[in-house]
Amino acid sequence: MKTVRYTGPATPPIEIPSAAAVTDEHGVVQVPDEIAESLLEQDVWVAGGGKAPTVAEILAEVGDDPAKATAALTAEQATDKPRRKLVDALTDIVSAPAEDTEPTPDEGTTPSEED
Repeated sequence: MKTVRYTGPATPPIEIPSAAAVTDEHGVVQVPDEIAESLLEQDVWVAGGGKAPTVAEILAEVGDDPAKATAALTAEQATDKPRRKLVDALTDIVSAPAEDTEPTPDEGTTPSEED
């Protein structure tokens, strides 16, 4: 058995199909060696347990991406003791208004036509 830890922005994206697997709320799981090896080939898993990612680490991973923030928020709220600072920061990212990428013409003006 090996211990691996998920380091992505949300809960692990797979179900570990082993009765011997033990997962905690921070993505730490103990799995048979062959499963551990396949997980470690992905860039979101690291060997060993350790502590949960810090608020700063999660926010750095999420950036300003509302989809990542939503996934991280869901994962954090599913823990026994959600971190209020993290929940608040992720909620701000999720609820931030989308930036307008194209300017809208002012009322009363029309786009110019080239000759």
